[in-house]
Amino acid sequence: GESSVDNNFGEVLVAGISGTVYVDRDDSCSFDAGDAGGNNSAPNGGIEGVVVVLYAADGTTEITRTKTDAQGAYAFGDLPTGVDYVVKELQPDGYAEGKQNPGNEISIGKLPLAGVSNQNFGEKLGGLNGVVYEDFSATGAGNNNGSQDSGEAGIAGVTLTLSGTDAAGKPVNRTTTTDNNGGYSFGDLLAGNYTITETQPAGYEDGKHTASNATVAGNNSVSNILSGIGLDAGQQASGYLFGELKKAPISGTVYVDRNDNGGQDPGEPGIP
Repeated sequence: GESSVDNNFGEVLVAGISGTVYVDRDDSCSFDAGDAGGNNSAPNGGIEGVVVVLYAADGTTEITRTKTDAQGAYAFGDLPTGVDYVVKELQPDGYAEGKQNPGNEISIGKLPLAGVSNQNFGEKLGGLNGVVYEDFSATGAGNNNGSQDSGEAGIAGVTLTLSGTDAAGKPVNRTTTTDNNGGYSFGDLLAGNYTITETQPAGYEDGKHTASNATVAGNNSVSNILSGIGLDAGQQASGYLFGELKKAPISGTVYVDRNDNGGQDPGEPGIP
C-alpha cells in the first residue's frame, strides 16, 4: 500500500497592542471627553510625536518602537499571541507624568487573540495664576505692601498678556481678563520661560506687583511686568499679583464767605 504524508503548515497567531498618549486634563486616569480643549498642541487631548517602545517580557529587550500620530494614538501590530510584552513611553518634553500608568510603563500579560487596546499614558500640563487687586484694605493695613490682605478687593476686567517660549521651542502669546474677583489664569502650559504683562486699569495708579512660586519666580523690576518666570513641567504656579492704587478724587466748592469764617454757611452761595 501507499504510505500517507501529512502536509501541514504551522501558523503563528498574531494580534496588536494599541493606545493613546494624552493630556489628562480632568485627572480621571482615562482618555475621555474631559480631556479635550485647551490652548496647547493637543486640543483633542492626544499628544503627537511621543515615542512609545515595545519590549519583550524582561522590559529591556527592545522589539520595536513607534511615534504617536496627530490624535496621540500608537499601535504595534502583527505580534505573536500568548507572549508577554512591556510597553514604555518616553516622557514628552514639557509635560509632567500623569496618574495613569506611573513610571511610563505598562506590563502586558499573555497577548490574547483579540489583542489589547486602551494601553494609555496620561500627561499633565502646568499653569500660571494670579490676581489683580486694590492694594489698600479697609483698615489701612497692607496699604501698597504687595500682598492681597483681607478687605482688598480684586479688580475685574483687567487685561493680561502671557508671552514667552515653551519647552518645545514654540512662542507663546495669549491674552485673558480678570474675573469678578480679580483672578486670572493661564492654563495648559508646557514647561518654559514666560512673562506676564498687565494692561494698567483705568482709574488706578500702578502699585506693587509680586512674583511668586514657579521654579524661577520671575523679575518684578519693571512696572506692570513679571518677566523671566521659569515654569516646570506640570507645575501649577500661583500668587502672581498686580496691586493697584485707586486714584482718589479731590473736590470742593468756591463760595462767597460773607462772615470770613472759613466754612460755607447757609446763605453763602457758590461762585460759578
